[in-house]
Amino acid sequence: MAKYISFTNIGDFYQFTVDDGDGIATEYQAQVFGISPTLSACDQKENTGIRLLIVKKILKFKEEVFG
Repeated sequence: MAKYISFTNIGDFYQFTVDDGDGIATEYQAQVFGISPTLSACDQKENTGIRLLIVKKILKFKEEVFG
């Protein structure tokens, strides 16, 4: 599986990011922020399918709190 590595210069240090995900097919992109089945077969990966929903809720909460 391909891994994509990038980095960002943040002042006195670098932030490295490794993306080894499968990506999200166009036909599923509208569903990624809801609770839904994962796109991978259950025998390939152990996933719950709610991580992006949690991220969305955290960001919304932060926006409401810190406005």
